[in-house]
Amino acid sequence: MIPKLTLVKINAALVAAAATMAASVATADTILGVYASADYWQYDGTGDLADNNGTSRDFSLDKTKKPNFTIRFEHPVPLLPNVRLRQTDMPIDGTGSGTTFSFLGNTFGSQTTASGDLSALDATLYYEILDTVVSADIGINVKLLDGNLKVTDTLTSTSKSVDLDYPLPMLYASAGGKLPFTGWSAKADAAFVSYDGSSISDAQAEIQYDFIDNMAVDVGLKVGYRMLNIKLNDVENIDADLKINGPYIGLQAHF
Repeated sequence: MIPKLTLVKINAALVAAAATMAASVATADTILGVYASADYWQYDGTGDLADNNGTSRDFSLDKTKKPNFTIRFEHPVPLLPNVRLRQTDMPIDGTGSGTTFSFLGNTFGSQTTASGDLSALDATLYYEILDTVVSADIGINVKLLDGNLKVTDTLTSTSKSVDLDYPLPMLYASAGGKLPFTGWSAKADAAFVSYDGSSISDAQAEIQYDFIDNMAVDVGLKVGYRMLNIKLNDVENIDADLKINGPYIGLQAHF
């Protein structure tokens, strides 16, 4: 049986139109540019878990700190997309209490914990539709989710877990701007998809100051905020609503 999330229903006409439009107006760098960054993300959040159409349990997710890594390649070849790869390691742990609820066919008591891993590799193909003092990109992101969720009854030690290993195609867009001759810049990007009552969004905004800026390399310190929302409706027979967010600090080098 094919997992439901592999049958993602995205408006193919919209995606094709966006890619065609971007390709027709894409501007290209004069040389190959490589952007590498490492971020240290501190996140927490909330989550609701339940069997499909069942009573849900609210969980409060513990504060966690993890590094994430991103690399981008921007090239001078017209019509070919630029590439961004981002690795996110995101273990989660949380506690919840309340009335009994059902998860994966098992009834859990009033005291429960939730744990798991929502790590993912994001592979993005995008075009620059504007590349001046103000920049704008549009493209398609595939989030390769490699994760799981587990609920444990703390009184009986009973537990149930579900794997969430899926490719998730998403629309991607970003916009940014620079203050000329200052080293300061700002940028925001977001990826989003919605289908069959489920939705996933991943957005962040940041400011950066380049303290090294020369012909060979630019190096900047950045701070930002990232928000990841995952809503699952009858996926692997469960419902889930996870909201994970928090600030990050990082370094970016442009070669």
